[in-house]
Amino acid sequence: ALPSPSSPNPHRSRLLSILEHAHAYYALNLLSASSPGSGAARSYLSKVRRLPARVVRSFGMGYAPAGPGPLGEGAVEYVRGEMEAVEDFELVEAGVAVWR
Repeated sequence: ALPSPSSPNPHRSRLLSILEHAHAYYALNLLSASSPGSGAARSYLSKVRRLPARVVRSFGMGYAPAGPGPLGEGAVEYVRGEMEAVEDFELVEAGVAVWR
């Protein structure tokens, strides 16, 4: 989990929540057997990088599956499905998306 702000700031809290949901998306993709390419990603981490699964989980590593759209599109859709009324500018400000 990301650090909480020292003083209540609704805007910052919302951006942190967006980041937490984006992180969950990538982490779930890495651990999911049904995510395209996740097996190769897990294999790379364990065999090439020699990282045990517990290290992968404790560092919150994730995987961005290849898709027909821009990189990060899946994370944007996931965040929008998990949170209410997420605006484009919030996703950009949180670093989950970029303007094109």
